[in-house]
Amino acid sequence: MQLRRHKEETTDSTRIKLTETPEHIGKRITKYFQEETLFLGEENQKLLIDSEINFYHIVRNKELDGFVVTNTYQKILENLFEHYITSHFREKNKRSRLHPGKNDLLEKTLYKVLHQDFHLSLGKLYQILEKIMQGSEGDMIQLFEESLRELPAYTMIYDATFWEDLTESMNTGAF
Repeated sequence: MQLRRHKEETTDSTRIKLTETPEHIGKRITKYFQEETLFLGEENQKLLIDSEINFYHIVRNKELDGFVVTNTYQKILENLFEHYITSHFREKNKRSRLHPGKNDLLEKTLYKVLHQDFHLSLGKLYQILEKIMQGSEGDMIQLFEESLRELPAYTMIYDATFWEDLTESMNTGAF
């Protein structure tokens, strides 16, 4: 409770010190991303605005670290993958009675995605995509791949540039 109140007070005091209003920041983001903002969704647009506000605060106060900014961008990416990939998997296989065939953490995680509305972190999603790329066995991973094949994003995971960028991001240790 105190942490939430402190965060709100900090956010409010940061907004007071800004020369731009959140609306101006939103317009700047829209100008930068143009029509791609439609793919972000309202929640992610708000997160981007908050991230810009936090970045402004960090630039002015060198003693702060950038964790809050990177964490916000991580949340945006997770939301995008949830919206465009994982939610399709969940909806398509919601009634599946398939259980993890072996004692595997990723298999159990995908089971939770289906039956407990679990959302994948970027790290878990990366591990699952990596298993798909390697052709690994696993009933839940195969079910995830079958679901993914129906989406335009399926070709993305075999794109060298996407895979290289995602791998480089994962190797930073931030996820």
